[in-house]
Amino acid sequence: PEGLHALAGAPWFRNLKRLALDGCELPVVEALCARPAFPRLCALSLSDNNLPAAGVAALARSKAFPHLI
Repeated sequence: PEGLHALAGAPWFRNLKRLALDGCELPVVEALCARPAFPRLCALSLSDNNLPAAGVAALARSKAFPHLI
């Protein structure tokens, strides 16, 4: 999560259109879900993750990804 917080502080981060977080763990997913909305993000890859139910629930209830396809 520390690395995500460092990246999220960059002015360009919220303007990402695609984001791949391969092999990340639950704290990173939860931190990402807690961020303000990513208005341009249309593709999020979470491949090669073994998220527990809490991670899937965090993604499902998050308002950070309003335009995912």
